[in-house]
Amino acid sequence: FDTISFMRKSLKDRGSPISWLDIQKRFVEQVKKEDVHQPYANELLAILDARQIPYGIVTYGGETWQLAKLEAAGFLSIPHVITNIKEKGELVSGWRHEDRFIIPPALTKDFQPLVVGKIIFLDDKAVSFQDMPDGVTGVHIQDPSGKVLPSQAGTLPPNVTSVAGLKGAIDLLF
Repeated sequence: FDTISFMRKSLKDRGSPISWLDIQKRFVEQVKKEDVHQPYANELLAILDARQIPYGIVTYGGETWQLAKLEAAGFLSIPHVITNIKEKGELVSGWRHEDRFIIPPALTKDFQPLVVGKIIFLDDKAVSFQDMPDGVTGVHIQDPSGKVLPSQAGTLPPNVTSVAGLKGAIDLLF
C-alpha cells in the first residue's frame, strides 16, 4: 500500500489546499517532539560510535516516506540506503566479493566504499534475513513483549539469533 500516492490522490480529488508536503512537514515536526526510538537505540548507537564501529541503516519502502521517517527520528545524518527489496539478504549478497564485503558509499560516513570481512545485520522482520550470504551474522530483534506483527513474522535461517529488543542485541554483541 503506497500511502503517499493514496494521500496525494485523495487530496487532489477533494480539491484540498493541503499538499502531501504540508502533511509530511507537520508529521516531521510533531514526531521530533517525541522520543520515537526503540528502547536502547541511543545506547547502541553510542556504543558503536565509542568503539568506532561503522554502521548504517538499510530501510525498505518508498523513498519519500522512508526519508520522512528518518528525518523525524533524527537519523538522516546516519548513513542510509532505502531499498525496494524486502529480502535485504538479497541486497547484502550483492556486496559480497570473494571473502569480503564492499559496503556501498551511501552506508559510510565518508561516502567511500568500505571493505569488511563480516557484517552484523540487525532487523525486526524475518523476511529481511532471506538469502543472507555467508559472512553475515543475523540478529533478529523481537519486541520484548512478545508481540509479533504480521510484517515481522516468518521463518528465520539458522545463522540468525533472535533477541528481545535492542537491549538483547547489546547483550549479545557486546
